[in-house]
Amino acid sequence: MTTDDEDSLAQRLPTILGGVLATLAIVVGGLWISGKAGLPSPQAVLSQAIPHAKPVLTGPVLALGDSVLLGAKQCLAGTDVRTRARENRTMKQGAARVEKRAAAGNLPPRVVIALGTNSPFGFKALDRIMRAAGPQRAVYFVTIELPDVEKYAFEDKVNQRLRAMPGRWPNARVIDWNASVLTSGLYPDGIHLNPVGCQAYATLITEGVAKG
Repeated sequence: MTTDDEDSLAQRLPTILGGVLATLAIVVGGLWISGKAGLPSPQAVLSQAIPHAKPVLTGPVLALGDSVLLGAKQCLAGTDVRTRARENRTMKQGAARVEKRAAAGNLPPRVVIALGTNSPFGFKALDRIMRAAGPQRAVYFVTIELPDVEKYAFEDKVNQRLRAMPGRWPNARVIDWNASVLTSGLYPDGIHLNPVGCQAYATLITEGVAKG
């Protein structure tokens, strides 16, 4: 049974194979990560996450996110990244926001989506973002880091879907915070960024976007 946020099987069949192939590529490339031990550095993660298509993109970057991105806002000040973050924002709400900006002609060539902390979602919301962005823009999805408790058991499913996006859309990218998170950069809740995490998260985003 699919959720309200899932496409029907018929709608998803054309993209399932792409997702499978993308997953195989990740496994072969050594990016598949099952735990925090022995994780690569942020630079190593980024160097292996170069997308299929690599257009030359310049100009402002829109970063749309929730309270985690809000915690990195001050560390992104002075960069090309314009942060638009709000507490409790979901991926569905983010998709609606991207659609609204695209319709108004107010969507820059590079878009960072840092959502997923507050609830799980299906590929339908992610595909809405990509359709609204169009093939001329690069969209960077930031994976999430949540505490290992039952309340946040959806973390793995969310990250699997985010990591599958380059296989569904050639202009989708992944910035893997979950794979390179600094535990010393998180407050005791295991989610939000302290001053150390603020800088680490901001650096991961700016370096990821800079790679195209």
